[in-house]
Amino acid sequence: MENINIYATCERIIAHSPEVEQALGDETFKITVLARSKLASHFHDGDHRVTQTKGKVDHFVNLEGPSALSVEEGHFSGKGLNTVYVEGLHILRDSVGARVA
Repeated sequence: MENINIYATCERIIAHSPEVEQALGDETFKITVLARSKLASHFHDGDHRVTQTKGKVDHFVNLEGPSALSVEEGHFSGKGLNTVYVEGLHILRDSVGARVA
């Protein structure tokens, strides 16, 4: 078998290449637009918003607001015997799932 040299920084070079950055940004933007449309279709958004941010390498789609986790995943509402579970909107989950499928 031939000797093949793989450089230790190969992954970093590829991850930071303009082509990969562009591809990640494009896919993240598509997810962001879909998530924003899902949030906008809801009757009351509760002052929440969908944003797109970028880390050193990764790109993120965020649901921001005073109770973003409750909006995404659901929560209990009411007191005592009147407590009911309110299903979350699953905005981020469904937006990413729609892109994967």
